[in-house]
Amino acid sequence: MKTSTPQAIFEDLTLERFLRLPEAKPALEFIDGKVVQKVSPKLTHSTLQLTLGSTILEHARSRGLGRAYSELRCIFGGMALVPDLVFIRKGRIPKDAKGKLEEDLFLAPDLMIEVISPGQTVKSMLARLNRSVAAGVRLGWLVQPRRKRIFVVSPGIQTAILEPGSILDGGNVLPDFALPVAEIFGWLDED
Repeated sequence: MKTSTPQAIFEDLTLERFLRLPEAKPALEFIDGKVVQKVSPKLTHSTLQLTLGSTILEHARSRGLGRAYSELRCIFGGMALVPDLVFIRKGRIPKDAKGKLEEDLFLAPDLMIEVISPGQTVKSMLARLNRSVAAGVRLGWLVQPRRKRIFVVSPGIQTAILEPGSILDGGNVLPDFALPVAEIFGWLDED
């Protein structure tokens, strides 16, 4: 069953009250005063998320660009989201006075990636990415496994749709990152 927006669990909460709620699986998110629960990932989703995340992490770490994170709660723009993947550039990763990683992320990631799961729609997920870009995310990718497409969202630029035969690149957010779209969806055929 496809839905255009997730069903709210709670409504009319403040972000501060939301952040005091206990953790849940799948994760809870806060958007427009509503608490919604993420969709549980399936095999296709998990394959793309893990493989794309490890590919980005390898690229970024080998060049000292920053780090990729999976299922990290990001609190920014009045929202608390748990994107499938994010990338944060070096120097923006929050650390405490002793240089240790902070537990919470109160900033927009540089790159936000979502993989569409059953029950989610392109329209609702693009709206989520567009809102995130408007709130400070520099680049958003929406991966649509069923149709083998990737939507690229950037501030001030019309959304691009990439299909096999195209190259997904990281632009100025993830320099020198280039991956054929066909290779990304080819991961679903590997044993």
